[in-house]
Amino acid sequence: MENAGELRPLFTTTGGVLKGMTNMLGSLVDEAKLHLTPTYLSFKVVDPAHVAMLDAVYPNSGDLMATTIKEGEVDIGVSVDKLKWLYGQLGKNQKVALFEAGGKVVAQWEDDDGSKNSCRFDAIDVMGMSDPKMPVLSFDMVLTMPVKLLRAAVKRFQAGSNFMEIVALQTGKGINLNNGVTDDGTYVETDLPVADWKTLNNPVRVRFSLDYLDNVLRSIAEDDVVMEGKTDYPMRITTVPYEGAQAIFMLAPRIEDA
Repeated sequence: MENAGELRPLFTTTGGVLKGMTNMLGSLVDEAKLHLTPTYLSFKVVDPAHVAMLDAVYPNSGDLMATTIKEGEVDIGVSVDKLKWLYGQLGKNQKVALFEAGGKVVAQWEDDDGSKNSCRFDAIDVMGMSDPKMPVLSFDMVLTMPVKLLRAAVKRFQAGSNFMEIVALQTGKGINLNNGVTDDGTYVETDLPVADWKTLNNPVRVRFSLDYLDNVLRSIAEDDVVMEGKTDYPMRITTVPYEGAQAIFMLAPRIEDA
């Protein structure tokens, strides 16, 4: 292992935070560029088909996240699979420190029994990695939903369809989810209660790919998400990994041919 003088500090975090951010990245991409400043870690990715985007910011917050670069900005490319392996070695609250050394990402952590561990893996070349810009949109619908209810609905619809339609008609009421009518004439729908209505300026009816929606929802560790939508517009799904942090998915709608 390289000696300490050759290690460039990147950030420290916990196994739980690392797992959460890695799973969200893995819902869209296999590799990602992490952007580090002295006060926060961030990343922006878009899936290869340009159907879904993710824009996340993790500010320094005690043991949960602490970027350890002293000044300026650093970009480091990482493999999602390598990060998955790493968080698999860690407990939820176990701390891990990441460094860069000679084109390698180096991780160091200590177990409860005092064992000191380290691993290294190749950093990914960030040349050519884009910085997708999250579109600025206004939405008619803003509400908070329990993730587990949305996951259950997606699973229910996957047996007979490849999309799910979201219908919101009135604040104070639930939202209707349905799969349209499938090729064999099967129609499935469910009405979900809304945890907290924020806004419904106009009725909303919009369809999304079940595969992408499933990937996004399964990657989110938090109990609730904020959903923002508009008829035939992208949907914005926001989750809060910890106080001050924010991860925003943007999912393009499925538009049916007239």
